[in-house]
Amino acid sequence: MASDSLIVDESSHPGSPIEWWFVQGYFEGDSPGRHYFMATLFRYAGQTISDGEADGFSFILSVIGPGEDRHESLSQIDPKVVELLSHASGRKGGLNIDAHIMNEYIKEVRACGPPRPIRLETSVPSMKDDPLHLTWNDFSLAQDKDSFRISFLGPKSRRRCDFILRPVSPPMRVDALNIPLLKEVRYRTYPRLELTGRAGSKKVTGQAWLDHQWGDLRGWFYSGHSKGRVLGWDWFAINLENGDDWMVMVHRDMKSGRVVAKYAVVRKKGGNPRLYNAVTAESLRQWVSRETRISYPISWSIKIPEIRAALTFEPLADNQEIPIFGFMRAIWEGAGTVSGALDGKAIRGWARLELHGYGYIFDFQKYTAPLVRSVDDCIERFLPREFDNARHLIYAGADSWRQEPAAYEAILSEPIWDLVSRKGKRWRPLFGFLMTETLGVSFEPYEMLLSVIPELCHTGALIIDDIEDGSIIRRGTDCVHIRYGLDVALNAANTVYFLPYLLLADHPLLSTVQRLDMYRLMIEDMVRSHLGQGLDIFRSRNLTEANLRRWRKSGLKRKILQMYEYKTSTPLESAAKFACIIANADEAVRHASGSFAKVFGTAFQIIDDVHNFSESRAWRKTPGEDISSGKLTYVTLRAIELLKDKDSLRLQKILCSKMLREDPSVLREAIGLVRGSGALRLCQQDAGAMVEREWKRFSASVPPSESKTMLRILCARLLDVQAL
Repeated sequence: MASDSLIVDESSHPGSPIEWWFVQGYFEGDSPGRHYFMATLFRYAGQTISDGEADGFSFILSVIGPGEDRHESLSQIDPKVVELLSHASGRKGGLNIDAHIMNEYIKEVRACGPPRPIRLETSVPSMKDDPLHLTWNDFSLAQDKDSFRISFLGPKSRRRCDFILRPVSPPMRVDALNIPLLKEVRYRTYPRLELTGRAGSKKVTGQAWLDHQWGDLRGWFYSGHSKGRVLGWDWFAINLENGDDWMVMVHRDMKSGRVVAKYAVVRKKGGNPRLYNAVTAESLRQWVSRETRISYPISWSIKIPEIRAALTFEPLADNQEIPIFGFMRAIWEGAGTVSGALDGKAIRGWARLELHGYGYIFDFQKYTAPLVRSVDDCIERFLPREFDNARHLIYAGADSWRQEPAAYEAILSEPIWDLVSRKGKRWRPLFGFLMTETLGVSFEPYEMLLSVIPELCHTGALIIDDIEDGSIIRRGTDCVHIRYGLDVALNAANTVYFLPYLLLADHPLLSTVQRLDMYRLMIEDMVRSHLGQGLDIFRSRNLTEANLRRWRKSGLKRKILQMYEYKTSTPLESAAKFACIIANADEAVRHASGSFAKVFGTAFQIIDDVHNFSESRAWRKTPGEDISSGKLTYVTLRAIELLKDKDSLRLQKILCSKMLREDPSVLREAIGLVRGSGALRLCQQDAGAMVEREWKRFSASVPPSESKTMLRILCARLLDVQAL
């Protein structure tokens, strides 16, 4: 480039692990309103990818204009980026992200591609240097002696935009300002460029901002420690009407939220850039994405005391989220305005805010916590802790004589809420939520159905199970029948088996056909569930050494799995089929969804059996309870098969003798035999293998999506005995 040019060479730096070119700005012309755009191309060096040297690329594009539904975005990657992600997740020391998120996300992407709407492009970007010339499908960025040229198609509008960008001042070398986190990164920015060109057939003018960064991932994207902490940032690009340009950065550890660096670079019109470290940036308002459930701080107060500056950033629209590939899932990249005071004078301008890193999931339980709270809220709205006549009217219709709300509280609300309040994981409603959205329908209009029906029916089943098994502890304290009496427990449990189905009658979005399908499922659910429970009771009541020997000769293992399918899988299968009915899914999808739920429920019961021998305090049952109550489970049967003759016969004798089972020392002996047999590990493997096989069949019937990935992660966690 010529020495008198305001542009320097922005060609690529192949030796850098990562590099990106970022352009954002606005354009306006004859058509009403101003449009804002952002385009970023990332290059990932091939030497960081395990099986080759070809570079990987990703691209994001965003356009927002006036009117309704005005935000459109595009996110695309090439196949090499998938390899890069796999390599990064397995690097020495790892990252402090939930391991299930990383492992299951990578498995899903390898099998099905990135979650929609992220696009996987097989075409390879073209890159030429000296001068820079990048092209990838409909996007191009190039430079000449005194300008940049950018071209792209609107993601939805398909309007061609061709702009020439001319800087009005030399670029700023941000990394030359002695900022610690930029030791491994080079950062050059052109904060104010004049824009001319065309948007479609219209001539437009405007303004733009261009960044070029390259360097190491460490220090910018994650810490350099052996256990890398992922970092994120709140980045503001501000162009004031007086000609001043600001860049404000808050870099933070995304797990703890701790700020690791903050600064502002201010260049007054015609001056040189100056660094200010005394900066405050405080969030004023949060916005939660319906697609990803990420909470973003989108309204801000920014202050630089040294220059008596106080600005407020407000977005042009709340939803300017862009899905991106990887563990971060999405970013918020939005145009907005700033207003406030500078050195005692009112000031205004336009700005862009980039919120990077808010989508990381460090603890899946925390990720699901808002959904769990929503489930609890739905249950309380349907079955209040305090009854009145209005509630009875909803349940049973008009009174003939006189009601007793206090009686309903005592015999129904109090015992049910006693158990519900002991905080189960609520994973059955979560399964229904994610399955519904995997099938392409928002669960929120059906939230009450998907929350109340599975959770209250499950609560009733727990009460009945505890009575039939003679249990004394449930979720860390007395079982309901112990605390309230057998009569109250039975009545309450049977009531909540059927009470939730009243929700079907009046749901405004269900058609008559959908209601009938759901009522049919309800009957089938109850029949199969009770047949399964009956099989469990039969096996326990008739458990003798002679019968056990005879049963083992006639496919006992498969019979136990059939019992699990009826008893445990049926409610989950119904939840999946409810989701299919809501989504009007075709027969093939219904079959695949129901089959997966059926197999997963069976596998979950196997893992539940494994937990029965857990020493973890997080497992809130009495260890060995299945043996003490004389229940023949998949785990104990596997232990009997695996133990040597003497030990196998001893375990069978204990299991079949009530007197022996009730002796604490003998019970401990039996628990030790099961633990020492290797059955617990093999049962985990059995459960995982059957779910993995069935997931592949289910996965082939539905497209990749954020919700589908989260459904896979939920199921993986529920089958992990360490993830209590």
